[in-house]
Amino acid sequence: MPEEPNSNGQTPPANKPPETFSAQYVAELRAENEKLRKTILERDSSFDELKKAIESAKKEHKDALDAERAAFRNKLLLREVQSALVSDGFIDKDIASLLAPKVVEEGKLTMDEKDTINGLKEAVDALKKSKPELFRTMQATSAQPGTTNPAPGQAAPVDAMKLSDSDFSNLMAGMGISL
Repeated sequence: MPEEPNSNGQTPPANKPPETFSAQYVAELRAENEKLRKTILERDSSFDELKKAIESAKKEHKDALDAERAAFRNKLLLREVQSALVSDGFIDKDIASLLAPKVVEEGKLTMDEKDTINGLKEAVDALKKSKPELFRTMQATSAQPGTTNPAPGQAAPVDAMKLSDSDFSNLMAGMGISL
C-alpha cells in the first residue's frame, strides 16, 4: 500500500511509522477544546452585555443632558420675558417673574437654536394693551414745576415702587389682581 502524504504535503519516510495518539490523550484534548470554546462563548456574551450597557448609559446620559438643556432654555426664556417686561415699565419685577410664564404661554413664544426669542415684543405689547395699569407711564408721578395736577375725579398716578407691601397689595386687589 502506498504512503499517503502528511499535512505538509510530504510523504513520511518509509522507515518511520505514522504518529498515533492514545485515546486518552485525544479525549483530554477534546475536553480542553470544549472548555476553551465555552470560555470564548461566555466572554463573547459578556462583551455583548457590556456593549448593551454602554449604549444604554449613553442614551440615558443624552436624555438627561437634553432634559437639562430644555430646563435651562426654559429658565432663560422666562428671564428674558421678565427682563423685557421690566424694561417696558412693568410696575414690579417680582410680579413680572410671576407673570412671565403666562406671557410665554399666551404669546406662544419660542426660542430658536441661537437663543433668539420669537414674538417677545408682540407679547409684551399685547399685555401692555390689555393691562396698561401694570405698566408705568413715562409721565412724572408727582407734580413738578411746569406740570398740572390730575383733573378732579381722576386718580393721581401712583409709583408702586414706593408703596408699602400692604398698600401695594391693596392697589393690586383694586385692579382685580390677586397675589
